[in-house]
Amino acid sequence: MGCAVQRQPDGVLLNTRPGTVRVEVWSDRVIRVTYAPGDRPPELDSLSVIGKPDATAKWSLHETPNCVVIETAALRAKVDRQTGAVGFYDL
Repeated sequence: MGCAVQRQPDGVLLNTRPGTVRVEVWSDRVIRVTYAPGDRPPELDSLSVIGKPDATAKWSLHETPNCVVIETAALRAKVDRQTGAVGFYDL
């Protein structure tokens, strides 16, 4: 499957073969994705993103052999376990 998944309070951290992907749920309609090569989590410092995730945002996590799915009331994000590619879908 090529990917270790760590659930976090605001999303998930995935260690894929090419690198580490962090998926954070900021609200029902906002999911932030960051990436870093290798097995270290991406840095979260940003000069343009000054907001913070909404701790009350509800989301669910589903795993399949091929992908990891994070879903809110308004959208779904799928992360490919092999490549780390992320797709976004409205519900």
